[in-house]
Amino acid sequence: MTLADAHARILADPHGDAPRLAYADLVEATVPEHAWLIREQVQYVRDRAAGVDWPPRRTTTMYSRSRKLMWRLVPDGVRDLLNDGFEVRRGFIESVTLPVAALPAALSRLVAALPLRRLRLTRATPAALIGLAGVADLLPGLGQLRGLSLEHEPIGDAGLAGLPPLPQLRWLDLTGTDVTAAGLEALAASPHFPALRFVRADRELGLNPEPAYDWDGTPVWVDEAPLAAVLGARYDRPWLHRGTVDVRDAGYVGPNYDEV
Repeated sequence: MTLADAHARILADPHGDAPRLAYADLVEATVPEHAWLIREQVQYVRDRAAGVDWPPRRTTTMYSRSRKLMWRLVPDGVRDLLNDGFEVRRGFIESVTLPVAALPAALSRLVAALPLRRLRLTRATPAALIGLAGVADLLPGLGQLRGLSLEHEPIGDAGLAGLPPLPQLRWLDLTGTDVTAAGLEALAASPHFPALRFVRADRELGLNPEPAYDWDGTPVWVDEAPLAAVLGARYDRPWLHRGTVDVRDAGYVGPNYDEV
């Protein structure tokens, strides 16, 4: 199997670990630092999801090596699409920052070159998101997204309601978006996000458990999430039923998109 074949398998299964680890085995002879990063980041995500903490030094080393390698991992065919930002996860670029208006023209190129799993959309307005929903049928790449961040984009409840159906979406960041409790209830009632497992919203809405700290930074308790309790009584959605959060568990701050 060639590297091109191995990369094609990653694109065909962007969520799986096995194709990436197979690529690491192939690339080790020529780019050992990439092979190391793939294996290390795969293990990091697995351990985070399992609640296994890493020593800070190991985490710092992983991120440092990722930053040194990241621009070498950019395929030439999409270099012009990554100027607003991207993230390397599990050894490959799978998270991209992009203006909403650029997405219809860019998405097919991105999914043809990258195992795209998360988008951070900028310049998002209610009208822009409603317009995106209008062409969603022409953008099959949306169907593979696991994470979507609209953080600090003023979309409000109208913009949230205007999102296109995202059948595999598991993680949604709505902090600083002007979304209200009514908008979150509409999200809970919507059939368009059946796989959604975690939603991050503004603290004052009471959707997410919030930590409180002692003077030395030690977590001492976790505040309840009253809105999640109210909506959870009405709607059977996993993102409303995260269960009891132990103050000793670092997971109370909320998972990353690749941990749900």
